[in-house]
Amino acid sequence: MTMYEWAEKSFDNRSEMLDYLVYQYFTGGGLDPAPDVDFLLAGGETASKHAADCTRGLGLDESPDGVELSHMALNDYTASDLAEAIQRLITLRPDKKQTGYSN
Repeated sequence: MTMYEWAEKSFDNRSEMLDYLVYQYFTGGGLDPAPDVDFLLAGGETASKHAADCTRGLGLDESPDGVELSHMALNDYTASDLAEAIQRLITLRPDKKQTGYSN
């Protein structure tokens, strides 16, 4: 079984990893209050634009040393997959629920 990883945390599938990744990115690791996340997500940007910003901001499409695969290549996902995870975050907003994601 393929394991997916982000920030030293392993996931059984790519969707779980991407959901966690975007949650961490857009909520400051779960520390940002919901109104701050609302402001960030309500700027009228599309999920695709947010995905491009996230990719660039985290260097997801860059090799860490010029030899290793990028996080996107290593975990076999695209900007479209990331945009779908962002859309799930926008729709479900786990940061507004009591539990969110555990770190």
